[in-house]
Amino acid sequence: MIKSKKIFAAIMICTSFFFACKSAPDDSTANSLVDTSNLDNDNDTDSSSTETTEDTNTSSKANIQDYLNNIEESRKAAIDAGADKDFANAFNAADSEYAKIKKATLEGKENTFSEDELKDLDMRYKALATLEEAKAKKERIDTLGFASYDQKTYDTSSETLDKLSSNDIGNLSGSDFYKQAEQTDAGFKKVLNTAFTKLASEERSKAFKAKQQADSVKAYVSRTEDYNKAVSDYKTGDTRRATDPETAYNSYKSANEKFTTLYDEISVARAEAQRRIEEAKARVAQSQANAQQADEDSPLGEEEVEGIEEEDTSLLEEDDFSEDQTQAEVEDIGEQGEVQDEQIEEKSESPKTEAEEEL
Repeated sequence: MIKSKKIFAAIMICTSFFFACKSAPDDSTANSLVDTSNLDNDNDTDSSSTETTEDTNTSSKANIQDYLNNIEESRKAAIDAGADKDFANAFNAADSEYAKIKKATLEGKENTFSEDELKDLDMRYKALATLEEAKAKKERIDTLGFASYDQKTYDTSSETLDKLSSNDIGNLSGSDFYKQAEQTDAGFKKVLNTAFTKLASEERSKAFKAKQQADSVKAYVSRTEDYNKAVSDYKTGDTRRATDPETAYNSYKSANEKFTTLYDEISVARAEAQRRIEEAKARVAQSQANAQQADEDSPLGEEEVEGIEEEDTSLLEEDDFSEDQTQAEVEDIGEQGEVQDEQIEEKSESPKTEAEEEL
């Protein structure tokens, strides 16, 4: 009995020892056995996600600010062109959207509007400025009377301009609005270019004929500097004719005027010189005629004319060196000497003055 109790006690002790070995480890041991690699990866993912979100927000704000800057520039260009007055309804509609975007930006709600919406507004302002350019070209065509040079294009562009200028432009997007405005402006530009191309060709022919006239009076010799300026204008017209017909037209016109002026001025100067030559010839001819008439009216003949001596007339008396003449001259000289001697003696015998007596 006692032996059985001892065996039972031994069994209980072993059992207790066994369960003690199977109990949970302490916190330090548990922590050392846990794999933390996944936890670290999760933390990195969260951190990276946060940084990406911040970068995206910053980039989004920067893009919106760029769009706003573009919109402000386009809006200013439209105002400077006069679109806020000429196309007031379309401009005010665009300005209404612009005010909403500005307000959202000030409230930090930039993401309320998409990039497409911002681009659309920018295109609307650009379209308005372009419409002003088209309108100005049409007015110039009307003033110059150029519509007939390309009537079809003029009519099409005018119709589109009227539609886009109306109070209601329909549901056109900003992009379509701008596209049609550009087409309208290009149409009017084509009409102008067609007209100036034709006029430039005509003016070139005139300038060439004027140059030939200037060459006929040798303007390149007597007026070299002015002539070279006219030639320079003519060459400029040739250079710009294909790309800028209006400039070409103005250059040919200037050349034509310069060549024409040279020809006219030189021709006038030549005519004046010729007139003086003819007058001089006429005076010479008249003098000859007068002399001939005088000879016919009063010929000199054989009669003596007072003041005109004979051909063998001696104007001085000839010297006489004969003996009688010489003796007469000597005696005359002697007589004159005796007279002078007598005069001297008379002076010497005259009474002395008081001053002489005192001496």
